[in-house]
Amino acid sequence: MIPKKTATPADGEKYERRIDGPAEVIDEAVVIATVDGVGPAIERMSDAGVAHQTALRVLSSPAHHREVREATIAKVLSTRRRAGKS
Repeated sequence: MIPKKTATPADGEKYERRIDGPAEVIDEAVVIATVDGVGPAIERMSDAGVAHQTALRVLSSPAHHREVREATIAKVLSTRRRAGKS
């Protein structure tokens, strides 16, 4: 995670996450895990070059799940609809 801001966040404030590269792939995989299961999610991350150990850590338990942007959920579900996997 590479923060866009350089200052220390105030209490309760969060850094903005980048939405490209590995972070976006991991967000997509979290959605895929919820919809299709962990296997397809790990495959998606593996295809994008995310290390297997990292993929397992991300998906190991709900406590490690990331907050996913609504746009990512929409993107994954839209892709599934186009592929006929609804």
